[in-house]
Amino acid sequence: MTEIKRTLTFVVIAAALTAISYFTLPKTDLMSPADMVDQSLFPNFQDALTATSLEVVKFDQAAATPVSFMVKKEGNSWVIPPKNYPADAQDQLAKAAADLIDLKVLSVAADPLEAGIGADDIKGLHKLYGVVDPAEKGAASGEGIGTRVSLRDKDDTKLVELVIGKPVEEQQGLRYVRRVGQDPVYTVRVSTDKFSTKFQDWIEKDLLKLSSWDIRTISIDDYSVDILQQSITPRGKITLEYNDTGEPRWKMTADRVFKKEGWAEQGLSEKEELNTDTLNNLKNALDDLKIVDVMRKPASLSDTLRSSGSINLDPEAERSLARAGFHVVTVSDPASPGKKSYQLRSNEGEIAVTMKDGVHYVLRFGQIAGMASEEEANEEKTEKQAEEKPESSTADVNRYLFVMAEFRPEMIEKPTYEELPELPDEQPKADEKKPEKPKADEEKPQDSKTGEEKSEKPKAGEEPGEGKSEDKPEAGQEEAAAEEASQTEEPKLSREEIEKKREEIQKENDRKKEEYEKKVEDAEKKVAELNARFAEWYYVIDDAEYQKIHLSRDKIVKAKEEEKPEEKASDASAAKPIAKPDTVGDFESLKADAPRP
Repeated sequence: MTEIKRTLTFVVIAAALTAISYFTLPKTDLMSPADMVDQSLFPNFQDALTATSLEVVKFDQAAATPVSFMVKKEGNSWVIPPKNYPADAQDQLAKAAADLIDLKVLSVAADPLEAGIGADDIKGLHKLYGVVDPAEKGAASGEGIGTRVSLRDKDDTKLVELVIGKPVEEQQGLRYVRRVGQDPVYTVRVSTDKFSTKFQDWIEKDLLKLSSWDIRTISIDDYSVDILQQSITPRGKITLEYNDTGEPRWKMTADRVFKKEGWAEQGLSEKEELNTDTLNNLKNALDDLKIVDVMRKPASLSDTLRSSGSINLDPEAERSLARAGFHVVTVSDPASPGKKSYQLRSNEGEIAVTMKDGVHYVLRFGQIAGMASEEEANEEKTEKQAEEKPESSTADVNRYLFVMAEFRPEMIEKPTYEELPELPDEQPKADEKKPEKPKADEEKPQDSKTGEEKSEKPKAGEEPGEGKSEDKPEAGQEEAAAEEASQTEEPKLSREEIEKKREEIQKENDRKKEEYEKKVEDAEKKVAELNARFAEWYYVIDDAEYQKIHLSRDKIVKAKEEEKPEEKASDASAAKPIAKPDTVGDFESLKADAPRP
């Protein structure tokens, strides 16, 4: 090949590469920073619905390491890797992505190429504007590090890769930004509020899906588990009733304390009363229970919890429960002391909440999240166990929570059905003769000889008419009694009217039955849905949430506030009766005793 042909070949290849670059690279990659003003920073990103994943990387100053958070679409659902916990992200991601569509450059803050500065100066410039990429090497110093935001589509194509830096001084809503892999720094109008790396900001916030107004009973079982003895160390049991329309709204229906000799009934003394402020906080905390992380249960355990609500005690499930502070122990039946059963218990007691629709929640509190059990501490930590440990989003103390749901049908009031009226007897047939009534002149007996009506003779020593005055009604009484009977007696209905009434009553009874069965069906369905969600996860709650829910008796009960002396005196004087004077002299003597206004 001659030199000329070789040169021409290189020219053609270069032209082809240039054409490919022109048509494939974003237009902004071919423009100078000055030409980017008033142009979109990511012109190819025009539809927020094309984004199927969002990754946000921030720098954790305390740990001196970058923290990455991602939410992505798997099939038709959004999940949070690596545990793939369900995310409530569709609307939230769309709003976050919408802020990046048509993100226009307002000005060029720094163009290192035009300034002719070196690589080290470029890094200093990025620190100045806070647009250092937290994921790049050399960012360990923590100075000037921004927030990296990446959006990708279903083909894993990058739609947006941006480092958001410091806010522009005296320019509300404006921030310094730069595209990942490029040096120029621009100013744009963008907010970082929607780019959170907190787990709780991207999930369904209503964990229990209950309304505090529908709570009917709360039972607090305060105990701990003796792991070595595999037994329970009880402390106390309290049951409270809540009525949102009653007065008082809170009532204590059971109060038992465990002593050396066994369980003892306690109850409120004359000097004690319920701490309604604490109980209202408890009720509201259940309605707004927040989680900060999760840990996945073994498949064998979650499958049985989801299908039957029971617990499969294979070795893997038992180890998993123990790591989170939950144990299956033997429990004696109080009614039959010799009879024992295996039940799930937790390190720090439990609370049960029954709703008016029959849904019954059981919340069990495990050990502090991240703390290994004694058995696990002696074992070699495997990679799988390390992955199961939740990455707490806060440095505060967190605790494991095990949640289950049950159905209590007795909470749904059974309907009262109205009895159907009986149908009248069938009418006699035409050939059957009715018994004839005696004629009027046959009603009184007659003398066979004279034909006159017989009259009863008075007994010996009795005057005629004497002794019958009590049986004979006085004048007008007979008519009054007949009138009263006619008013109270229900009018007789025809057979057709009775059949119509029976049909109406039956329809109403059927409606009541359907309404009751619908409530039962809805409650059973809700319990199944809740357990399907609870079955797969141990939840992790913040210690502040734990303290609101895990209450001992000294927090539920408080001493009655003593009345002030002046209030007692006022009450006593108001209750003291004032004697009514019989004479003028008495009135003068009572003036001194009467309370003054």
